Amino acid sequence: MAGVTGSAEAGGLDELARRWQAAEDRLYPVVMVRPEAYASAVTLVRAVVDRLGGVVTADDLAAAYTSSAHLVADVVHDTGVATEGLDLALVAGAAFNIRYRDLRASAQREQAKQRIRDAAAAGSDWAVLFETGRPDLAPLSPYRRLEMRLADGVGLHASITVDPATANPVYAVETVQLDPATGDWVHEAEPSPGTATYQTTEEWEAAINRIRGRSDPPPQHS
Repeated sequence: MAGVTGSAEAGGLDELARRWQAAEDRLYPVVMVRPEAYASAVTLVRAVVDRLGGVVTADDLAAAYTSSAHLVADVVHDTGVATEGLDLALVAGAAFNIRYRDLRASAQREQAKQRIRDAAAAGSDWAVLFETGRPDLAPLSPYRRLEMRLADGVGLHASITVDPATANPVYAVETVQLDPATGDWVHEAEPSPGTATYQTTEEWEAAINRIRGRSDPPPQHS
């Protein structure tokens, strides 16, 4: 049984987030070939995530990771789950990664709701709910933006990524249905027409403008 170590040093939260993601990526492929180990891993990860339910900020989560060895040990004791063949460091990392995703999703949802309120107060027709990267740096650094039309919740998901097969940029636009009040995806809505891809920035921007029903460039949110 491998031990657990946790530290919030060296690179801060971003570095920890990469380590947690790497742990989750490594854990399940290893135990998938052993059904009993897989069941134990899932049980332990879920139990650790439950114990982290009271952690409400990413900084607090990083601080809690310094005691992850004790946390996982307590969970193992309380659940009685067999740990033979399990790397408990990976179990801890996977659990912290799941909780980190939950916290990020919650923060992004609150940010989206605030942006909807701000756009409505400003008399705007559209609100940028989420944006990562910069269009001028893509595709070296991926770019994604989600906008929403306030009147009916029509969402516009625009992205610039790279095609791994050709190394060429992929300019994509997709329309989705969002909840006008929160910006949440409406999963029971009619299926979207799919993602349209383009070869140039000009074609991509023209497609975005057609959806938005205007000729000027889409808004940028810093």
